[in-house]
Amino acid sequence: MRAFQYCLPLLCIDGTFLTGKYKGQILTAIGVDGNNQVVPVAFAFVENENTGSWYWFLERVKDHVVGARPDVCLISDRHSGILAAIRQLQQGHGTEHPKWADVRNRWCMRHMGANFYDHFKNKDLMVLFKRLCAQNQQRKFNTLWKLLDDMTAKQIAEREARASSANTTQATQSSASGPKPFTQWIRDAPKEKWSLLYDTDGRRYGIMTTNQAESYNMVMRGVRCLPLVGIVEFIMYGCAK
Repeated sequence: MRAFQYCLPLLCIDGTFLTGKYKGQILTAIGVDGNNQVVPVAFAFVENENTGSWYWFLERVKDHVVGARPDVCLISDRHSGILAAIRQLQQGHGTEHPKWADVRNRWCMRHMGANFYDHFKNKDLMVLFKRLCAQNQQRKFNTLWKLLDDMTAKQIAEREARASSANTTQATQSSASGPKPFTQWIRDAPKEKWSLLYDTDGRRYGIMTTNQAESYNMVMRGVRCLPLVGIVEFIMYGCAK
């Protein structure tokens, strides 16, 4: 708790599952110091990774770790429970006042890339999309965006062409008249959430992924089958070491 006051105002949050007799999830919040090294900040055991558990966890992180420190940014994937919990913390829940009105949220580039691949099924295009996420020059950003639009449109047209010649004509006409495939896919994702170039006030400090939290989960991969007391002892002694 004291160490976080000297870290970047940023936390990577993630969940991982227990593998032993008793099922559940471990939620973690990992800080980053001035040398970009991992600082484990908080963890919790919950039954499921949902809105209620993430709200409960992040509310306690705010009360007991962050305190009055302003404008802390949470880097996460786009899990619906995380996004809903952060929204409730920012805006309030029911008749409750906002518990963490100035919290910011940015999305992990690696998870965005995985979502991109699920949609377009092309690893080369996924790598290009990650380059777009990490780009910090407007001219290059615009060039990469146009390239992704053109290449995704071409890929879809080729896919339709293999299916039938009739569909090829329809796909070509629709891509020419309407939004390009990449633009259409990304339009509901605010640029400040996933793009380094549009990161308002530099909230993410150049950190594009939740790899810090993922690395910590990998450290625990061999003890997730233990009883909870054993996992707690592993975390406590590991952090001290």
